[in-house]
Amino acid sequence: MFRTTLPLLHAFTAPEKPLTGSALSAERFRAAVRAAALDEENDIPRLSRALITEYVADLRAQRLL
Repeated sequence: MFRTTLPLLHAFTAPEKPLTGSALSAERFRAAVRAAALDEENDIPRLSRALITEYVADLRAQRLL
């Protein structure tokens, strides 16, 4: 299965207005992830070395790195 975040890059073409604090606390984020039951661990997914390597390769292919 091929996964990439490249289609999402357009969302970051212009900076957002800065916020004081966080828009979503870590506790609320973790609770939402756990409620979604995304994987067997039922927690925030970890970024594996393989996934990071894939992201870097994608960025290089697009000549962004």
